[in-house]
Amino acid sequence: MAELDGEQKEGEEAEEHKYRDRETQIYNGLLFGLGRHREYYDFERGYKLNRKPREIDCVIIRKKNAGPMPKGNGIEKIFRSHNIVEFKNAREPLNIDTVWKVISYAAQYKSEGRWMDEIPIEEVTITFLRLSKPRKLLSYLKEHGYEVRVERTGIYYVSGLVGISMQIVDGTKLEGDKYLPLRVQRKNADNGDISKFLEMIGRLKDDADREMAEGILSVSIEENRELYARLMKEGDKAMRENILRILNLDEQFHELQEGMRIAQDEKRKAQDEKRKAQDEKRKAQEGERKAQELLSEEKQENTRMKENMTLWMLRKNIPINEICEVTKMDRERIAEIAKSIGVSCV
Repeated sequence: MAELDGEQKEGEEAEEHKYRDRETQIYNGLLFGLGRHREYYDFERGYKLNRKPREIDCVIIRKKNAGPMPKGNGIEKIFRSHNIVEFKNAREPLNIDTVWKVISYAAQYKSEGRWMDEIPIEEVTITFLRLSKPRKLLSYLKEHGYEVRVERTGIYYVSGLVGISMQIVDGTKLEGDKYLPLRVQRKNADNGDISKFLEMIGRLKDDADREMAEGILSVSIEENRELYARLMKEGDKAMRENILRILNLDEQFHELQEGMRIAQDEKRKAQDEKRKAQDEKRKAQEGERKAQELLSEEKQENTRMKENMTLWMLRKNIPINEICEVTKMDRERIAEIAKSIGVSCV
């Protein structure tokens, strides 16, 4: 029993690690999306709220004395001095309870200033960054009278809940190359986005950026194994070499290609079995048709023989009762044959 409990705990820890890793790659995608605005903020992952076991996914704090910041028109447009970000991958729920939980985080974060109102509520923002559109949440907010405004594709401004600037972001719908690192993490990512992302990685010079990009690419591969396997198989030599050079994933891509090969073999096997079943069905149908034709021919021959026997017996003036008994033909048919040769039958 203890061994089973240990295995279950290990499984839970592995699942938790996987989600944390996904969260990290969404965070990395956010960093790429902020682009040049990144240098104007400090970033604190796993921000601890007081001494309680509560944690904000990410707090983005405007640097003091960082100078004038370029005007943004993406995720960063809403940002102020203190920006709380909640990450959600496509498999994690984002609902109204999540919203209120993060609002409570923001309230506690604001209350932890060193003096009263050190962190003005006007300088706090909340961002929910998810790798799919939270349709149910957006519908809920509208149905309950809260204002949801589309700021730009993939970005929804929400107002009416509390006096905190808030946005919900679908990272897979954000437009522009700077958001490629978010879009490629979704399942069934766009082929063109993946190609551009690979090219982008090849141009990166900063080691930290390359390390972030490698983590994102690992998630993208996991979500789009068949697509990457196809790129490895069908892409040009330069693309294949670039992928392997970037991440040195020879073993992982070998597994991808092997998985693709096995899937193709299984598909071919299924097609062969289907073809074989169809051939057997055709043969059975052909055999049945031939049997029916043979039966029909035998029936026709038997009928001809009976009719010839009837003709002979009629010409011999044999009574119709005897003809019926010998040929097993009905009286009406015998009468028709008799009439056709001008013989009366009694």
